[in-house]
Amino acid sequence: MLKREALELVYREVARTYFTLAAISDALHGPDGVSTGMRAVLKDLQRRPNTIAELAAMRPVSRQYMLRVVDQLQRRGLARYRPDERDRRARVAEITDPGRALLDAIDARERAAMRGVRGGFTKERLAGLARELSELRERMGERLEDLTGSRSENDEDR
Repeated sequence: MLKREALELVYREVARTYFTLAAISDALHGPDGVSTGMRAVLKDLQRRPNTIAELAAMRPVSRQYMLRVVDQLQRRGLARYRPDERDRRARVAEITDPGRALLDAIDARERAAMRGVRGGFTKERLAGLARELSELRERMGERLEDLTGSRSENDEDR
């Protein structure tokens, strides 16, 4: 197998894995009306409050998309806005207590659903896979920057 073919295989499997994870997320959290994007933003806000621009910079999405997601969370009482202490013209989104409670329930459901998946892997294999995927994401981020002039950054994941 050529290196190019191996890389194409990795891309295909990463994409399949992403869509499988999204389907699992939808099955687990759909009844709560929580999309994969909403869940991801709640996780980001659980780490720390962020502006819309900061949230959008964490993944390759527009500020407008991120604003829609955070507005949905706000309407449901899962997040709220407050003035940004660094820039009074900006607003910071932060998670609310109901948002934290929902994330606790989401985390419990995800842990239970993933128990069977972990069984065949050692922690060393999983850690190695995470390192390889992190390096792949880093290189793809560099390519994204070459193509678009901007980059998705998530320092928490590095």
